[in-house]
Parts: sequence; structure tokens; C-alpha cells
Amino acid sequence: MPIHPFMVHFVIALFVMSVLLDILGWISRNEKLHFAAWINLIGASIGTLLAISSGLWDKNHILLTTESGKIMEIHESLAFISACLINLLALWRSGKRGLILKRFRLIYLIISLVGLGTVLSGAFYGGKLVFHYKTGIRSIPNSKESERLKSKPIDNSFYPSSDDTLR
Repeated sequence: MPIHPFMVHFVIALFVMSVLLDILGWISRNEKLHFAAWINLIGASIGTLLAISSGLWDKNHILLTTESGKIMEIHESLAFISACLINLLALWRSGKRGLILKRFRLIYLIISLVGLGTVLSGAFYGGKLVFHYKTGIRSIPNSKESERLKSKPIDNSFYPSSDDTLR
């Protein structure tokens, strides 16, 4: 069973909360919200190490087709960019004990929003891997089972294709 899906949702939730709490803190001028944002950011930063390492482990233990492999590359690239941005923000704030100087707020906010975009985009591609390509649903089979699976395509009839339109 893949470990990555259990780890990555904490990073997503903690980072989204961190960004939202900082924005609310600036709007309300409430320093306690900034402190809560920093704590969430630290949690997200630590979580990136677990999410990336478990993702790399799981990647080596799942079946990938050529098509799902391309999606995996996009997902992986976005994950690495997200991890770098989250850790950059965490280091930046930790150097100032969680504070963000007024003159750097806009730069910090821009980096946070870019990070939020890469996190959510990476989550989209991760979801596509699981729900569209069924990646990680099955472990790498033994050779006998592998031959049987090659001859039997995965039934995707439940999921609409990209050609289908909503009626």
C-alpha cells in the first residue's frame, strides 16, 4: 500500500492554512494569526520531507504506463518546486522568529501564492494519477500476475473520457 497519499495531505492542508492565516492576519492586523500561520508553515515544511521521501519510495513500487509516467514527471516536478518554496518560506520566517517585516510582506505574499499554486497543481496531477490512471491502486505484481494484467486492460468505463461532454 502506498504511503505517500497519507503524508501529502498534511502538507497541503498545513500550507493552505498557513497562507490563509497570514492573509487574515494582515487584514485583521492580528499577530496571533501570523504566529498560527508560522506554526502551520513549520509543520508543512517538516511534512515536505516525509511527503517527498514517501513519494519517491512509492514511485519505485507502482506500475506506470508511458502516459501515466508523463503525468508522474509533472507531479514530481511540481512537488519539488513546492517543497523548495515551502522550505524557503519556513527558513525565511524562522530567521525572524516567525515575523515578516512590513517591507517584505508583498514579496512573501507573492512567493506564498506561487507556492500555493504549485502545491494545488501538484495535488491535481497526483489526483489524476490515482483516479484517472489508477496509479498506486495495485502494487507491482509478480511475473505471473504481470503477464495476466498485460493481457487485460484496466476498465475505465466508470470515468468519463476527455471527449465526453456534460449534458
